[in-house]
Amino acid sequence: MNMVERIKTTAARQGYTLAQLERSLGFGTRTIYKWDRNLPSVDKVLAVANILQVPLSWLVTGDVGNSPLEARFALLSETDKEKVDTSWRSA
Repeated sequence: MNMVERIKTTAARQGYTLAQLERSLGFGTRTIYKWDRNLPSVDKVLAVANILQVPLSWLVTGDVGNSPLEARFALLSETDKEKVDTSWRSA
């Protein structure tokens, strides 16, 4: 899975289309789709990672790094993240 596919899949899980994501970030139409051919700037990829609440390194490389738990958490829906966060705080 490449970066555009990771963005598209994660956005869909959170109820976004790529067009909605681009509009909310102030990107031009089909900007993210073009990242298959052209390297995006780091600030744009970081903005996507932040809005989707996923690690930048995972978004770019697909690598879960040294923390598989963190990577798995990043892939959860916002509702499930809130459940985990709430249960952790009450522990």
